Amino acid sequence: MPINPVKHLSFPLVHLTPHTAHATIEGRSCLWLAIYCLVVDTHEVTAKQVVRRINKLDPTAHVVNKVGSHHKWLIKGHCTAIIPMHIGDIPVGTLASIRRQGAHCLGPRWI
Repeated sequence: MPINPVKHLSFPLVHLTPHTAHATIEGRSCLWLAIYCLVVDTHEVTAKQVVRRINKLDPTAHVVNKVGSHHKWLIKGHCTAIIPMHIGDIPVGTLASIRRQGAHCLGPRWI
């Protein structure tokens, strides 16, 4: 009987993907020799949802510059975040970057 390494984890599971051998857990990269792998913070978010969240947390936020499909938002008068206004979901790495840009003004887990 195969051992399930996910069963004994002490932190909450967000999403399991089958047939994946690599994961990042609490900033540490891991290689598992199992069928399941933990993937943290991979929820699908669109640019429109990010803009709605910015406007909900700071009604005074506004676009200060547009270059192509990228909008530069001014948040709470001194923070900026660049949002790619593409159709579809924002890639995980891009979403992490947007989260870091707004974290100083909106809190670390604002998205």
